[in-house]
Amino acid sequence: MKENVSLPEFVSIVKESEGRPAIRFSEKEISPKEPVVGDEDSLSGTELKLEVKLEADTGSRTVVYESIYDNDVKYEGDMEIIQELLEDYGQDGEKVPGE
Repeated sequence: MKENVSLPEFVSIVKESEGRPAIRFSEKEISPKEPVVGDEDSLSGTELKLEVKLEADTGSRTVVYESIYDNDVKYEGDMEIIQELLEDYGQDGEKVPGE
């Protein structure tokens, strides 16, 4: 059973796990269903959102972090944490360079 956790909890669980957890990361853009037309050539008020999902299988449990971002500052801050985690632990069980 997958357990939904916050990003700080996700990082803590991965760092405290024995061995190397398999981490999967996905990101996708979510466009509004009906964009607001500002004039004939441009979209006005269109807000792009990004959906981020992290999943880690530690062997004893599977944890998931999911978030939809519409704030660039929050997204960029969280992505720094996520990128560091992926650099340290790899993705999908891949071997990290330098091992």
